[in-house]
Amino acid sequence: VYVACMMAQIDVLREAGHCYSEIINESVIEAVDSLCPYMHYRGIAFMVDNCSFTAKTGSRKWAPRFDYILDQLAYTAVDNGKP
Repeated sequence: VYVACMMAQIDVLREAGHCYSEIINESVIEAVDSLCPYMHYRGIAFMVDNCSFTAKTGSRKWAPRFDYILDQLAYTAVDNGKP
């Protein structure tokens, strides 16, 4: 799921006209060098708790919806042999 979200972000940024060097620098390298080690060390809950109010509210609002969509659509599609 994490890799799929990262690829979707890359696709959206590319469609918006961003160059590959900017996309890789701001998305992939930032995640690998900063975000992933931080989440591993402190945990996602700590990271969310220390975000801005807007980011915190958005993540808590959309996380259950995202999980529901994964459970109802993506995982069942994989279980049924669809790509």
